[in-house]
Amino acid sequence: MKVKDVMDKEYLMLRSEIEENLKKQDQLFGTVISILGLTNVFSHISENVLFLFFILFLSTLLQLRMLEYRNIVYYISTYMVVFLEKDSDFKWETRLGKFKKEGYVYEDGKLRKKIINMVVVRFGRIIKHFIILGLVVFILLRIVVNVYKSYYMLWIKIVLYVVAGFLVIFNILYAYTLSTDKVNYSAYLKRWEKIRKQEQQERIEGRGQ
Repeated sequence: MKVKDVMDKEYLMLRSEIEENLKKQDQLFGTVISILGLTNVFSHISENVLFLFFILFLSTLLQLRMLEYRNIVYYISTYMVVFLEKDSDFKWETRLGKFKKEGYVYEDGKLRKKIINMVVVRFGRIIKHFIILGLVVFILLRIVVNVYKSYYMLWIKIVLYVVAGFLVIFNILYAYTLSTDKVNYSAYLKRWEKIRKQEQQERIEGRGQ
């Protein structure tokens, strides 16, 4: 089998892997939203603080999994750009990166449309990532109120408040990370490019021996 055929096969396989991870990420997002949304709707039925904490810890684990899927997509797509698309007729990831750098614009010179488009696309994406944070905050507020009204010992209340604070900080950082993680794409490109150059240097040195 020719080297080009092998690279094309690898490219198509990795494209499929990207699509699979994006699908898993979207499914987990829907699951987390459903869990937190239903908990907020029916939380008045169960005022059990431990149950609410369990829901938040579960959503935290699922969010970490979502972040892992997202990073896998970046790993693969940047690898494809550096190692496969430079020597292939397939250049989807490279062209997509250039397209995004141009921005989402309907018509050049139309400032009003540029502003509207930027708000709808980019601000809308940020809101999506902060939806989970909002739902978590509602649950945490209910937890804080229930703990305050409870007859728990003071040290137990303090521990629960600390845990609640940790969950708030985590969810803020998580929402911020998803909203700004586009910088990871450029960082991963540089890492793969560095590896590519190292391998080229090793091959040159190997031929000289």
